[in-house]
Amino acid sequence: MDDDKAFPIAQLSGGACMIAASGELDASSAWRLQDALGAASATGASRVIADFAAVTYLDADALAILASCAVQIHRAGGTLVVVTDDPWLLRLLDAEHSRDVLEVEPTLREAIERLPVGPGVEGP
Repeated sequence: MDDDKAFPIAQLSGGACMIAASGELDASSAWRLQDALGAASATGASRVIADFAAVTYLDADALAILASCAVQIHRAGGTLVVVTDDPWLLRLLDAEHSRDVLEVEPTLREAIERLPVGPGVEGP
């Protein structure tokens, strides 16, 4: 089982960094989310994209960590973008009132399309 492995982190153009979360995020595994979001934020990225397409479960502990990281990133002048189209997770984010400090995109493609185009890079 890969529950002990860190989530992959990728530096993207446009001042963004992405993490790919997966599996069940509960009290025993939410530290992986916190570590990955912290590492992505520490790169100086202005947008931290958290791809939740492969997340199968998220409990209150993981939701609290997500909200806390979103606030920290927001205070540092950045934005946390959560990629999900899962109706259950969207309801959780609304109930947590996290939408004030994070953005939600239904697909990774849409999250990446919203990245600013850097110098010398042509848009889509």
